[in-house]
Amino acid sequence: MAAASDPDFAVVDLFAGAGGLGEGFASYTDPSGRRPFRLLLSVENDPVAWRTLHLRHFLRLFPAGFPDEYYAFLNRETPEPEWARLFPKEIESAAREALCLELGKPATTRKVTAQIERLRRSYGSRTVLIGGPPCQGYSLVGRARNSGRDDYDPDDDPRLTLYRHYLTILKRLRPAAFVMENVRGILSSSRRGENIFPSVCRDLAKAEPGYTLRPLTPDASPADDYQPSDFIVRADDHGIPQARHRVIVVGIRSDIARRHGDALAAFTLPRQNEIPVAAVLDGMPLLRSRLSRGRDSSADWLRVVRDAAKAIRPSQSVSRDARARFGQAVRKTLETIECQGHSPSKRRITVGRSCPESLRNWILDENLRVLPNNDVRSHMSSDVQRYFFAAVWAKARGESPKSAEFPEELTPKHRSWASGTFVDRFRVQVRNRPARTVTSHISRDGHYYIHPDPSQARSLTVREAARLQTFPDNYLFSGPRTAQYIQVGNAVPPLLSLQIAAGLWKAIGQVTRTSKRKDTRHPRAVAA
Repeated sequence: MAAASDPDFAVVDLFAGAGGLGEGFASYTDPSGRRPFRLLLSVENDPVAWRTLHLRHFLRLFPAGFPDEYYAFLNRETPEPEWARLFPKEIESAAREALCLELGKPATTRKVTAQIERLRRSYGSRTVLIGGPPCQGYSLVGRARNSGRDDYDPDDDPRLTLYRHYLTILKRLRPAAFVMENVRGILSSSRRGENIFPSVCRDLAKAEPGYTLRPLTPDASPADDYQPSDFIVRADDHGIPQARHRVIVVGIRSDIARRHGDALAAFTLPRQNEIPVAAVLDGMPLLRSRLSRGRDSSADWLRVVRDAAKAIRPSQSVSRDARARFGQAVRKTLETIECQGHSPSKRRITVGRSCPESLRNWILDENLRVLPNNDVRSHMSSDVQRYFFAAVWAKARGESPKSAEFPEELTPKHRSWASGTFVDRFRVQVRNRPARTVTSHISRDGHYYIHPDPSQARSLTVREAARLQTFPDNYLFSGPRTAQYIQVGNAVPPLLSLQIAAGLWKAIGQVTRTSKRKDTRHPRAVAA
């Protein structure tokens, strides 16, 4: 099978997290059906995220299809198998490729350096470096949180220089190209009075043997006059059902850039139509919210929702017509609940009618009868009622309600509620628009990630968040649910990564025609 052939490029993934960026590169197939990129080294220091990463590396060793035992496990027919007993060679190989290590530690440096040298001997120029250094120190939310700490000094925050570990590997690997991703906040971050982003770009460009930096946006400034904002990639412009805006820097080795300038000039991400939330959330099982702090039967839940429907009224500041539309939406929602029942749905797993075929084929797996990571949270009755109100409001008005639009009966006892600072503390992901950015904050509570269907009155599951991130349904996230949310929120959308890989292949694929292979062994051998 073509996918199992010797790859053209070996890929190294740093700060890999759950593997979203690597998944796109590993999954890309060229027009002939070959997979030119093989993910041969991933490094992640979080042990729970590493378990997710390691399992995916293991599964990629079965190019003809995942093992039957994996689907039996996902479909809840069997416990998770003892993979090491069933497939010892594959598990050992995956363990050599996916490393649970903290970059910057001496032991890590020795181990990763040895791996890098093996890759260089086997692949020469035909390597690609990808990754996103952790972003807490750059993110606007993180900076706002740190600004309230008397003991916080940004000049001493080691997280602001984690990219230097990436830079060190870049200098050692000397890849044909690299991709570095980070949060938008890096553009406005500073350290010791100097803006960080221009300094990062200078360091990356000067790394031996030199790199030509390129933004991916079609409307970027002319070459040699790129502005920092040119490096912002708006995922919703490129077929991702989420308004996720990130900084992505692509670097092409300067000698390759000089030889293949025409191909590089065309290396941008194509614009696509916006994909709404409904495209990926419709067709999933109908799940009611669970109730915490008391009984949790379907009858109890229905009583909570009925009480909410009777009690809630929009604020008097809302027009009479808007209140009438809201009341109609409440009645229709209750009719829907009574008609469909409130037990977990066992309907066929699919996607929404508005989902493009390419995204449908990417997400769905016909072997799945149960969606993994799709358990619902438990909510207090008062929050269930707020979610119900907010989702009905969004259904009637086409937008999530602000705090001033909540009825007094649902006003939470937060001192900041009426301050005007948190006007969208409860936010519905409106079904006919791309979702707001899925971040790791989703692990704390579901208030900002309310499901658009008011008949379910709950926050998003891990799997629903993963669909908004364009993870395939067969991508399993390890660990407790909180850790699963964090993995999803921190990831690069795999389908966006796939597009980057496709553009990069068109730009530098010629390298494989001009460089001789220095090792004809199977690519797995380089990690041995």
